[in-house]
Amino acid sequence: MPVDPEYLPVELQELAPAIQMRMPRGGDHLRRRPSDVPREVSAWVEITFDPASPMLPESVRTCLAAALGSTSVVRVLVYSERSVFANKEVALEQLKAQLGSFLSPGH
Repeated sequence: MPVDPEYLPVELQELAPAIQMRMPRGGDHLRRRPSDVPREVSAWVEITFDPASPMLPESVRTCLAAALGSTSVVRVLVYSERSVFANKEVALEQLKAQLGSFLSPGH
């Protein structure tokens, strides 16, 4: 399910339909953690972004392909911080860094 745009930084809001975010919820011990997250880690965030998503307008997909040089899915996984909130902030910053030239003014 796509992320609600209001929970994203302004510069990522137009891309919300193509952004998926997974994280453990309070008391949600059944949620499957990504296989590359160590067992002892309880606070993690995984963001995936599909620049070729049909949910995005064609013009945005074209600009993304040019800026990224690819239409491959972008994946960010963060578990370095002690809280899910802190990991989410780091993950969003990493996603913004990977989308750098697309997010610059005048894309």
